[in-house]
Amino acid sequence: MKKIIILLVAVLTCLTAVFAGCGDSTGYENKLSGFEGEVSSNGGFVVQKGDYIYFINGVETHTSDNTYGKVEMGALARVKADKLYENPEIVIPSLFVAGDKTSGFYIFGNEVYYATPSTAKNKAGEIENSKLCFTRTSLDGKTSVIITTVEDNTTQYRFVESNGEVYLVLKTVNEDSESVIKIISAKTKEVIVETQKVESVLFADGASEYVYYTVTAHDEELDKDEAFNELWRVNLDGTKEMLLNGKNFGISGAKIALIKETAENLFLSVVYVDTSVTTVTNYYGLVKSGISSANVESNQGEALVLLNNGSKSAATIFSTNSWYRSLTSIVYLDKTYGLVEYNYTDTTLPEGRKLIGYGKELITYTVKFWQDGFVYLTDSSNYYYRVDVNALLTTPSNKVEPATVTLLADSAWYTPEVLNGYFFSVYSAEPYTALVFASDIAANGALTEEQIAEIREVSEEQINVNLGHSISFKSEATKEAIETYLEENFKDEE
Repeated sequence: MKKIIILLVAVLTCLTAVFAGCGDSTGYENKLSGFEGEVSSNGGFVVQKGDYIYFINGVETHTSDNTYGKVEMGALARVKADKLYENPEIVIPSLFVAGDKTSGFYIFGNEVYYATPSTAKNKAGEIENSKLCFTRTSLDGKTSVIITTVEDNTTQYRFVESNGEVYLVLKTVNEDSESVIKIISAKTKEVIVETQKVESVLFADGASEYVYYTVTAHDEELDKDEAFNELWRVNLDGTKEMLLNGKNFGISGAKIALIKETAENLFLSVVYVDTSVTTVTNYYGLVKSGISSANVESNQGEALVLLNNGSKSAATIFSTNSWYRSLTSIVYLDKTYGLVEYNYTDTTLPEGRKLIGYGKELITYTVKFWQDGFVYLTDSSNYYYRVDVNALLTTPSNKVEPATVTLLADSAWYTPEVLNGYFFSVYSAEPYTALVFASDIAANGALTEEQIAEIREVSEEQINVNLGHSISFKSEATKEAIETYLEENFKDEE
């Protein structure tokens, strides 16, 4: 009898934990298989694992119903990599919706790490969906754990794996409403470190064991902030290190600003506080392998390389939209000259700049991102194009014609992704209802202008053809919206 009572108590305790939201079980299972395989392109809205392409299933809002098991649009879906337009499947029926579009979801092992609107209710019974829950969920959908919850759904974040452990890195606020960096173990939920008040933070485009940031220097004796600042970094293990002290620049110090992090270097700008000395912005490369955590002053030696001391083109060269290949090769798009390579060591070139590619259309486009030696750009209508910059570095040309990448206008969402020769993006114009599309880059690039014009014609037949290139799982509401649009706009066509 005692054993039965003990068993009943154990069962009731477990059920209480589950219903209180403390248990791992979701009560749901997607009954899918094929989760094995290597992961590539982690951290955006599209990730490949093994034979499947996983993606956020279109654009959804944080105020939509986030009942686990019922979500379709905005959920995590997948398709076979070799059969993109066939049989999309819902993997995790939860909203993958966050305000920070510089980071999406991550797959480590057989778990997915992502941000989702809170489903908790306040005392008034209102769903607190403006809060954001950072979550890890098994790929089969059966178990899910909230790692931490933040008040601001636009919080910047990254998930990073190091030595088999996954960490959540946040730029968030502390109890005093100060901006700080917080690193949390995704397994134990333990806060590894919380930094002092930060001035600015630079998140790497890919995985990085460090987060670089600046802080305003503070005079402890006078208890006042200085006009100069300091450059710091924090390791995933919680170690914090000052790398550069702004007081060591000039007479009155300087303000350091972060621009870009690559695998080898950190790019930054320096402006002197005392403008009577100079008003020029200096640009530097900090060689990561040469950084000394024991001697801050030494980091201002060989490890810190002056790349430009205020030429008229400096601001254009050292843009966040430039391609930082190395300290001696920075490629950017000049709106007058075209694609230019900058090498601070080459004194034979005007301002160290070398023209590698020009085109009348090219100079009117806007750089969106660089990948695998290509630059991806948009025109004024948000159509995507690309240029093989690696080829131009070998063989410059003054007749560059960007190749067409997309046949429909891209919508503002996550940065599009390129995988296996396909361009993944979202189209929000009716009737495409913010679905995810996969464009065959090589096929689109081979089309003539006449063929492209025909494809972009607004007709029922062409719209159906275009919809055939969507990889999204379409909810019943989405299907109805598409049908209604076609009926209302083409009902008179025979």
